Amino acid sequence: MTAARDLMALRRRSTRERGMTCDVPGCDRQTSARGWCNLHYQRWRAHGDPHWTPLSPEQRFWARVDDRGECWLWLGALHCGGKSGYGWTGSKLAHRAAFEFTHGRIPDGLQLDHICRMPSLFDVDESA
Repeated sequence: MTAARDLMALRRRSTRERGMTCDVPGCDRQTSARGWCNLHYQRWRAHGDPHWTPLSPEQRFWARVDDRGECWLWLGALHCGGKSGYGWTGSKLAHRAAFEFTHGRIPDGLQLDHICRMPSLFDVDESA
């Protein structure tokens, strides 16, 4: 009778108490729900895939650029005056971010310019 009670108590204990680890390969966190840790479970709830990973800042940036023409068109948010805003707060202008992603840090004293005079268009090779 005691063994049956112990078995029932064991079944009632949560997976966390049993010390089970996440089913995602390479993850050794404790299980939270559906056999996954809280991180993978929340990714599954939000995106439908426990393996989903966020894009890097550079990937997010290039997803908002149409580079099919001579000048690249910024498809993201625009500030007043039509200037292209990029970043969590729109604090960086897109032509400056594009230059940094393609050429590295902007040297001191270098003035980046919109050669075509359209603030939402830019070409990193002609900006300098």
